[in-house]
Parts: sequence; structure tokens; C-alpha cells
Amino acid sequence: MKKIFTLFLFIAIVQGTYAQIDGSLLLGLTQATTSEISLITNPTEGSLVYNTTEKAVYQFDGSNWISITKLPLDLANGDDDTTYSAGNGIILQETTMSVDQDALTPDWSNIKNIPTNLDTDSGNEIQNLSKSSNKITLSNGGGSIAETETGMKQDTDTGKIYFINEASNEYTANIVSADENNELKAGSDGGVYLEVANSRKITYSQTFGGRAYYYNNRWYSLNDAYGVVYFHWNSNKGVANTPTYNIAGQAGVPITRDVTLIKFVMKNDFTAAPTGTQQINLAVLRSGSYINIGTYDIKGSSTNVTMFNQDINFELKEDDLLVWSCRNVSGGNLLSYASITYEFGY
Repeated sequence: MKKIFTLFLFIAIVQGTYAQIDGSLLLGLTQATTSEISLITNPTEGSLVYNTTEKAVYQFDGSNWISITKLPLDLANGDDDTTYSAGNGIILQETTMSVDQDALTPDWSNIKNIPTNLDTDSGNEIQNLSKSSNKITLSNGGGSIAETETGMKQDTDTGKIYFINEASNEYTANIVSADENNELKAGSDGGVYLEVANSRKITYSQTFGGRAYYYNNRWYSLNDAYGVVYFHWNSNKGVANTPTYNIAGQAGVPITRDVTLIKFVMKNDFTAAPTGTQQINLAVLRSGSYINIGTYDIKGSSTNVTMFNQDINFELKEDDLLVWSCRNVSGGNLLSYASITYEFGY
């Protein structure tokens, strides 16, 4: 009975000891301020000290005292000069987490809930196109396509356009109709144009009469002294193939505007039956020199009144002087009561 009481008393004492620990009896680290720690000489790697300034445990790593209970200063100070890796493809920077796309290699076969319109076939790749001649080729063995060639050309003489389709069939488009009533033409460049005749809105005529001398091989013109008042055509202009008109003092018809000499009609009433060939010459004095318009044989000459109609279509300029002369070739001298009518247009 005595032994049991003693054992109970021992257990009670031990339990009381554990319930009332004296803090001064705890095992602790050497304490020092930050300044004191920096003055420690010859510390051993792995040594521990409690920094009372920072309220943290520091360990000597062989070179520096490093806190092992607080966040590193460069992370704790809230700046952005430190980046920490949080696993392959994950980047942690301060409070921001991002994904490094280049470091991730997804396992497409293990992705769940893939949309039905998402193509996950690794064989479907972006293809590069290249062209050589008429063939387009896909990279990575994607095959090739032969480009279809077509062509078009024009015959500038006829204006026709020729088209060659994909099957090398040629088709023709007629720009100018072959209809016999068509008035359109193809120009030198293949374009179509409508040729419009020189239509004159205003025409007028002037008639001059007098005695005309048809002497053998000698030209006679308006008398320079009489001018256009009497129209005696007895002024000698020589025996050359064309008359020798005067540069100064020559009688004729002054032209007061740009006009076209369309034609002339000449009436003759010879005093004797004409022999040989009767001729009339037309010329124009322009800027001090003569331009020969032409020499024309008079048809149907007889002692009866005869009319001779001749188309000219010569462009006269303002300040021109229109003159004319008559002669007989290889025939006798003749005199005719003549008149000449000029038709002008503008």
C-alpha cells in the first residue's frame, strides 16, 4: 500500500512540472542587432543568429547573413525588379501570374470539351504557296495546281477581238459590224470611229462675166487695168504651161474669210467655131507667191452657149486673191462672151 502511494505522488509531480514551464529555461539563439551582426568576425557557415532589428532569424551562407524567416527584400519591398518562376510555362511576378506560351506544349489528345469546329489534327498545317510558270505548289507535300491560262488579242486592221478560254478555244468579237450598211470603221489603233463628211452649213456663189480671149498657146487673164469692173480677159500672161500672173496689180477676186472653193461653172458663147482644146487655169496669190489650183479642159465647146461644170474643193484662206486665165491649145484664136460662177462654202 505504501508503494502505490509513492508512485502516484511521483506522477503528479511530473505532470505539474510540464504544465508550468519557465521561459527563462528555454533554449534560444544568440541575439544581436543588424549592426552587431555585421561586426561578427570569422562566422562559420551555417551559424544562426536572431536579428533583433529585423525580428528574424539569419543564417550565414559563407559570405552573407541571409534571413531565413522573412521574404527576400527585393520581393518584400513591392518593386518589380525580381521575377520568380513558378513551374514550366508559368511566370510569377509580384502578384501577377502569366503564361509563357513558348514553353507550353499542350497535349491535344488530353484536352476536354473541345468545340466541334476546332481542328486538332496535327497534320493540318499552314501551307506556303509557290508559283513556277503556270503551276502553283503547296509546301509540305500539299500538292500542286496547274493554273489555267487565258488570252486576248485584237486585230487593229479589222478591230476584231480574239479571246482564248481555258480549253484553248478561240472566240471572236466583232467590234466593227460586217453589215453592208455599217458606216463605222476601225482606226489604226483598233478603235472604232465614224467618218463624217465635211458638211458645210453655208454655201454661196459669185458670178463674173466679160469677154474671154482664147488665143493659141497664149494665156489671157483679167485685164489688170480694168480689174474686176469690166472683166475683159485680155491681159497677156505668157505662153508657159501655167500662166505668169503679176505679183503686184493683178486683177482677181479677193477672199475675205477662210472658205472652200467647192466648184466652178463656166459659160462660153464663142464668136466662131472653136478648134483645138480650150483650157482654163485657176490659181491663188497667197503671201506674195502663187499656188496653182489646176488647169482644166473645157468640154463641149461650140458656137452655141455651152456650160462646163468642174468640182474643185480647194481651201482658200483669208486675204487670198483668186485669179484665172484662158487659152486655146493647137487651135485658132477665139473670142467668147463668157461668164464664170464660183461656189464657196464654209
